[in-house]
Amino acid sequence: MSAPTIWRCVRSTALALVVLAAFPRAVLATSGTVITTTGKGLSLTVDTRWVNGAGFRPVWIDVIPTVANAADRTLTIEFRARSMYGGNQDLLVSQDIELPAGSTGVTSVLSVPQHIPWTQYELSVYEDGRFSKTLSQLSIGLPIWSHGNEALPNILCITAAAPPAATGPAPAAVGVAVASEDTSALAELLPADSNQGYYAPASVQTGAPVQLNTQIGLAVDRLPTKWIDYSQLDIICISRPALVELVDHPKRLKALGDWVAAGGNLFVEGLGDDFAGLSEVEKAFELPGLETPAGGDAMHRGWSLPPQSADQGLVENPFGRSETIVQPTEVVQVGPDGVPVTVPAAAPVQAEPPGDPAHPPFVYRPLGMGVVVGISKDSAFSLSTRQWAWVLNTLSPDRWLWYRRHGVSMQRENIGFWNWLVPGVGMAPVTEFRLLITLFVVCIGPLNYFWLKRRGQLHLLVLVVPLCASVVTLALFGYALVADGLDIRVRSRSYTQIDQRRGEAVCWSRLSYFSGLTPSGGLRFPSDVAVLPIEPRGTADSRSQARRRTMIWYDDEYHLPSGWLTSRTRTQLLTVRSRQTQAGLRFIESASGPPRVENRLGSAIKRLLLADSSGTHFRAMNVAEGAEAPLEPADLKAERQALGKVFFDNAPRVPEGLDPQAFADSFGSGYRYSYGTSTSANAPAATLQSSCLERCISRALADTSRFQPVPAPLPPRSYVAVVERSPEVLYGVERVREQASLHVVTGTW
Repeated sequence: MSAPTIWRCVRSTALALVVLAAFPRAVLATSGTVITTTGKGLSLTVDTRWVNGAGFRPVWIDVIPTVANAADRTLTIEFRARSMYGGNQDLLVSQDIELPAGSTGVTSVLSVPQHIPWTQYELSVYEDGRFSKTLSQLSIGLPIWSHGNEALPNILCITAAAPPAATGPAPAAVGVAVASEDTSALAELLPADSNQGYYAPASVQTGAPVQLNTQIGLAVDRLPTKWIDYSQLDIICISRPALVELVDHPKRLKALGDWVAAGGNLFVEGLGDDFAGLSEVEKAFELPGLETPAGGDAMHRGWSLPPQSADQGLVENPFGRSETIVQPTEVVQVGPDGVPVTVPAAAPVQAEPPGDPAHPPFVYRPLGMGVVVGISKDSAFSLSTRQWAWVLNTLSPDRWLWYRRHGVSMQRENIGFWNWLVPGVGMAPVTEFRLLITLFVVCIGPLNYFWLKRRGQLHLLVLVVPLCASVVTLALFGYALVADGLDIRVRSRSYTQIDQRRGEAVCWSRLSYFSGLTPSGGLRFPSDVAVLPIEPRGTADSRSQARRRTMIWYDDEYHLPSGWLTSRTRTQLLTVRSRQTQAGLRFIESASGPPRVENRLGSAIKRLLLADSSGTHFRAMNVAEGAEAPLEPADLKAERQALGKVFFDNAPRVPEGLDPQAFADSFGSGYRYSYGTSTSANAPAATLQSSCLERCISRALADTSRFQPVPAPLPPRSYVAVVERSPEVLYGVERVREQASLHVVTGTW
């Protein structure tokens, strides 16, 4: 190990010890700090407490005047997060905060992408372009494992009343706190945060129930107003009173609903044994009523009952099934005289019997690409261990684990990076290079020698050889530059789901870039788009490429001026968008002829399969944007096969002749720091196949039922379309050249 590497390890260990000594355990559970500074007639409090993990992390900034504020004031906040590598990885996010005249204080939420593990951060405050030393906060330390454990779900509990302040320097006004619910029943099903390299329930590893370290609480009046601020979470639990209170905060309610639609899991608690509160949930999120199936109970309002096959008492997870807790028959205790004695163990707890599938403790229904789970009990954490396993098995780990749901790891290798590259660029033209080098060797060798010898000028070899070498080198460089071009090329793979009844659209897209030159204006995205970088080794790996990224927040968009898209470098982003939309298809019935469809998707349709209100299937081909076209009756099996061919023809593949390992090694070398616990490190690798994006595309195009004699029909009043370009996919720049992309749109009306 090199001296610089040893020094980095020593420095990181010292920083960890300092942080552990400086902050209370309750603050460490949320991996954040609360710091208050005063000066210039202001008090500024910055709260970085939140769960650990990838996505956008909300940072609360409270600005309170300490003296009367006679004029409008504008503060520019620069938040710089640093990794343990120093200059190798850091992030600068800036935003303006307006303090109106006469205001008693404002609260602003700064959305900071946490794609690197923070070990420290600093806050620089400017007013009228002048640096304020008294309000700024420099070198605030954080735990070095602040990137989270990918084997555990991140949970937020929303309460109606402000939760008690966490132990530490947090003022009473700050609403983030360590949630107080007893999570031992859930902890027994999940990997413990320990150094053991195998999966086992927490109670087995420690001998006592263990609280989750991935759970926090937040009051309704402190909830963010942008859905991307929830993007680090896997499960949100909200009580029935809190939901009623949230209805009076429409922006916060919409942000929560958009997060669920984007793939989140919302648990609504306290709906009662008769599930009387389901109607309140439907009203709050404007969910259409469902028909009660034949033989079903009307009190469930058509919500799905959990399958009995999921009630196993053990949780299905990426490690396999959770292990059974072994109850010892004898235990060793230390007597009063200090001598160990063996005594009989307490009577083993009887295994909980399976639940009644007709009267389960929870029901669920989809909301966009996410799920709303209705809990009959007052708290989800009142569920037993077996009932928690029932819930998690019903959802599947592809939903309740962040890295599985997104198909991306920020800590470990992303093996799917190399199977979705822009074709024809960034690859060395081996054949052309071999030809040029062969000509160079022949010309610079025997031909050059005999030509100069005939002229009697062999002494010029010392000039001709380096001159020819320079010309050939420039020719090789110029050929590569011309072949790849100077424009921005993008390969996109997207899935868009449109609920025309609610006017909601959700879009997941995987974007692969190759830019001949770095765009001078950087990238720009609206605030309803979450942008997540995908790197071969993960952004939290010390061997990943050095990145110094910057972000500037405006009212309803953010600017990525540097560090996100560099020239002649394979760059991939995962984007998730959830918003209101008017896009969709208009189905036009006709009494005298075939029905017609009007394309309002914002893009030309290549292939369309549609089911009307009666379940009759129709098809259409090549419908221009904004145009109407007649629909013709569809052979469901033939159309399913055609859509399946589109899916397999556009399946992600590693380019022929490319060695992913060799290219991954070229992204840097060095000692690899481990930020997750061993349970996280030993979790199965992240694959895009487990993501919402791939699962939805596969379900829409490659439904396995197409191989059956009678494929499963589309639900009434729904459609699936393959389009030229999804209007919900944004690339961050206006002028791009799209290649070999796949855009799938599904919808209901």
